[in-house]
Amino acid sequence: MNPKTGVYILAGFALFMLAFFFASLQLKYFDAKLIPMVVSAGGFVLAAIGVSREIWCRHASGVTTDTEEAQEKSKSLLRRYLYKGAWLVGFGVAIYLVGFLAAIPLFTISYLKLHGRTWLASVTMAAVMPIVLYVLLTHLLGVDLYPGLISKLLGL
Repeated sequence: MNPKTGVYILAGFALFMLAFFFASLQLKYFDAKLIPMVVSAGGFVLAAIGVSREIWCRHASGVTTDTEEAQEKSKSLLRRYLYKGAWLVGFGVAIYLVGFLAAIPLFTISYLKLHGRTWLASVTMAAVMPIVLYVLLTHLLGVDLYPGLISKLLGL
């Protein structure tokens, strides 16, 4: 695998986020535009930072050869991207099924615990995040958060 794979993946993700941003501008209502615009703008900025870090680190370290070590590093990098992408897909599925306010603490506590954080930190973040987002989005910006498919089916 080519060592430039990470740069290509991040650049592709940045372009996807940019296209998603401009597509969300076409939506009719501000409530429908807000979250896609914020997510895509944030994703674009983070991907652009990632591309610049990949290029800068490779240039500073002088990695130009296609050795076995470089190939293994590239495979490891791809594995990490796929792992993080799976977390994002899982978060999206959780939002679709149980809604924002239930998916955020579930995702937060499971992600933090699997990455070695303490129970106190995980539970604290899982409790604080939905409250902050609820107040910020619902009360200050007036955005209705998606309740989830399960609550719609149950009539909650």
